[in-house]
Amino acid sequence: MYQFGMPHHPVLTSAVLAILLLAAAPSGLRIPGIFPAQAAESAFVEGIDDLPLMPGLVGVGDQSVVFDKPGGRIVQAVATGRVRAAAVRSFYADTAPQLGWKSAGEGRYTRDGESLRIELTDPGAPGDVLTVRFIVNPQ
Repeated sequence: MYQFGMPHHPVLTSAVLAILLLAAAPSGLRIPGIFPAQAAESAFVEGIDDLPLMPGLVGVGDQSVVFDKPGGRIVQAVATGRVRAAAVRSFYADTAPQLGWKSAGEGRYTRDGESLRIELTDPGAPGDVLTVRFIVNPQ
């Protein structure tokens, strides 16, 4: 029996509603469980859980190395992006001290018996991809 106001095909109606909602959503909106294949990039440098990855940089996971040993950890992580070297230096000069890293020279920091080095590879021409290498070693 048909009841006024009730959809004939509730599954189809729900699917159409979901498509309309997703189409109208802002492009940056993430809805957990809807598109699990589109997982968000980590916001931190791989292997250095509390060091944020500067916006514009993307981690290169297959070039990362992490060793935990009794004398301390050894981490080498790589990120790339079309960002200016000066912006990267400025970002980490501001951010690292807020996380307890003490400056030990340009691109060098120390904290809790560890040293952090941030090395930049000159991309050549402006607008080329910059490579940033993060290296953590025991002091």
